[in-house]
Amino acid sequence: MRGRWLLLAGLAVLAACDRARSLGDRGFRSPRDEYVEALEKADLHRTAVGRDWIAVGDAALGTATPVSAPHREAIHLPASETRAVAWRLPLRRGDRLIISADVAMDPLGRLFVDLFSVPRDSTETYERVASAPERGTSIDVEIRRDGEYVVRAQPELLRGGRIVVTITTGPTLAFPVSGRDARIARSLFGAPRDAGRRSHHGVDLFAPRGTAVVAAAPGVVRRVGETELGGKVVWLLDPRREQSLYYAHLDRQLVYAGEIVQVGDTLGLVGNTGNARGTPPHLHFGIYRRGQGPVDPLPFIDTRRGAPAEITADTSLFGARVRIARAQVVLRASPRANGDSTRAMPRTAVGTVLGAAGGWLRIRLPGGEAGFVTASAVQRIGAPVTVVSRDRGAVIRERPMPAAVVIDSLGAPARLTVLGRYGRWLLVATDSKREGWIAE
Repeated sequence: MRGRWLLLAGLAVLAACDRARSLGDRGFRSPRDEYVEALEKADLHRTAVGRDWIAVGDAALGTATPVSAPHREAIHLPASETRAVAWRLPLRRGDRLIISADVAMDPLGRLFVDLFSVPRDSTETYERVASAPERGTSIDVEIRRDGEYVVRAQPELLRGGRIVVTITTGPTLAFPVSGRDARIARSLFGAPRDAGRRSHHGVDLFAPRGTAVVAAAPGVVRRVGETELGGKVVWLLDPRREQSLYYAHLDRQLVYAGEIVQVGDTLGLVGNTGNARGTPPHLHFGIYRRGQGPVDPLPFIDTRRGAPAEITADTSLFGARVRIARAQVVLRASPRANGDSTRAMPRTAVGTVLGAAGGWLRIRLPGGEAGFVTASAVQRIGAPVTVVSRDRGAVIRERPMPAAVVIDSLGAPARLTVLGRYGRWLLVATDSKREGWIAE
């Protein structure tokens, strides 16, 4: 106990020092990086709990739960445990990623939220892309490269509570056809053209002739002209992202080269000039990057994102031990019906509830494995499953493994109440209400 109070005192000093630092002093280091550095300066990283905290946060990157945006999950983070939670999801260049954490935990504690890109091979490391600011719990970032990404949330040492993390995506740019959205998109990027001799370098957005075509980003009009393929075209420089936006097949152009425009300013009108003659009026919209050429513009303007599922699972079960209440239940790696199956869960199997997403519960099994089961498949441990007899000398262990600590030894033959199971171990309660594990 004395060691715990010393650690708490040390953490309080670290928190005070950290509050005194300005944001500019941090440079490119994340709040968690600074926290780890402060632990090392205070020699707290040599304590068992300090080492565990750092190791758990690092390990979470490689064991992140696979999800897709939008995603919302409530997580129980007890202060008595060293925990971090992470989610892995695919993102596209042009996505705007928004991560927010609604935190209900010790007001003196902090939650570190970071975003990493997943390495493409074993020779690379996880690269931090963005972090929530000091005392902040949200990230809003534009994705610059297609790939897999990991969101990690970790409370500081000896702090805990409940968090609800919401991960959503949106378009980076405004939609380039006034009053419309991505439902009018046809003939996507990469579609074959001229019997396969070339591919489509943009996306076609169909709208009535004369519909306003608008600036999808603030920038400078670089060129207004006419070509055989594009007909009447406008090139707009998006200096913030170092890319050029290409508008083609216009019926009319309403800007001049060198003009500075803001989002929503009219550049021209939808038409079918150039090689689009004979087709319904539409805007050909493309994005070009220096040194890269054309890139898929749809993620930059795609408004069809949806909202995360509401959490319908019983969050009052957080931290409670539950057991599987029906047959043919599968533990899944992610909270979705088609998520990878990790193992079959027999009736009466025991787990501890860690979180909830939609109608799924995140549970941890006694052996440390974690995953998701449908909330309707579990029940709080209450009434006994059955009763078993054991002879004198039988031992009850703290955990379901032969080397676990013995917490009781029967002095006489006894009947034990069975509450659940894990593999060939039974979770039992003695007449004195003491609970533990006994080999089946």
